[in-house]
Amino acid sequence: MPRPYDAALIRAWEEGWKHGSENDHPKEFPENQCYVVFVQEHGGQDLGKLCVTIALAVAEAAYEFEHRSTLVYLPFNLLLGTFLLSRKDSETLQFTLEGRNISIRTFGLVVSIIDFTLSRINTVKIFFFLDLSLDPELFEGPKGDKQVRQSIRYIPKMKEVTEDRWEGSFPKTNVLWLQYLVDILLLKKSYDRTSKDERDLRSLKKRLNNYNSAREATLILFFKDLFVDHAM
Repeated sequence: MPRPYDAALIRAWEEGWKHGSENDHPKEFPENQCYVVFVQEHGGQDLGKLCVTIALAVAEAAYEFEHRSTLVYLPFNLLLGTFLLSRKDSETLQFTLEGRNISIRTFGLVVSIIDFTLSRINTVKIFFFLDLSLDPELFEGPKGDKQVRQSIRYIPKMKEVTEDRWEGSFPKTNVLWLQYLVDILLLKKSYDRTSKDERDLRSLKKRLNNYNSAREATLILFFKDLFVDHAM
């Protein structure tokens, strides 16, 4: 039996809205609107600069996951709000990637990916995707600052990769997402980085052109120091 959006959830949404949100207010949806509630621990602060390639690779390999969202125009603070960054006592984190247990260095930081509005996932039992071809306005971001121009550059690439058939599995979109994130980090001027950091990021963006999935991208030498097991 469909239930309207709970009043407690609306209050929580409105409290979060005070800090900025591009999402529609729950009251704008009909009572039979389906929704999912994710219950998690406090994930930490928005991610400002950290590689999320491994997290993508694991979800991609296990569930054909594609995030897709950041290739549609988002203000910088909301783009980075699709990741949460928290501190943990452990300096390493265990992952299972394609049946292999691997360990990566986290330097005491853990990343969680959130905001799956436009994402695709296939768990075999359940299959979700959003047909973006039905909403072409998503691909018409406002023109103006450098970030918007970067977004517009990548949007046609995602449509080209999927051939506008969004139900299919196209892990290359995750690679495009990583390239877009690198571009935005390069545009962001309010965090400390050296000239070498910038060169490394530009090199990473270029090398990503050679890969068709986040899993393949983990092989890039740029990430080699993250792995405890260099046999990856």
